[in-house]
Amino acid sequence: MRGAWTLPQVLSQTKISGSYSTQLYSNLQRNFASASASLSSEKGGATATLRIHKDYINRRVLSVSERGKAAEYELYYIVEFDVIDAKGNVIVARQGLNLTRDYLYEASSVISTDRQDTLLRKNLQKDMADLIMRRIQAQAR
Repeated sequence: MRGAWTLPQVLSQTKISGSYSTQLYSNLQRNFASASASLSSEKGGATATLRIHKDYINRRVLSVSERGKAAEYELYYIVEFDVIDAKGNVIVARQGLNLTRDYLYEASSVISTDRQDTLLRKNLQKDMADLIMRRIQAQAR
């Protein structure tokens, strides 16, 4: 199923609006293209609008070492979105999506831990784009 997207005709030329990361946008563009649809930040000729109301990624400490230093982190990613057609009719109602990933922090290997954090963020953004597509695909019939 991964990457095998199908979208209704009303989403063939979708505009994205709101505040969103470039990584989420590029992943969504790729997914729309694989469904023979286009996603653009330009309004011209749009048949629908994917509105991103929230796009937030951050981390929090999950556990600390015996010395009081962070030992484990959780990355969390929250997106709220909806989809409307060109006339303003709701296609997909506003909803929030949450994804999380945990990882260990090793003070002796700060560079590799930072790389791990960066890679996990990129993977979360790709997974979020896929989750948004699954929601749209299921609800926009």
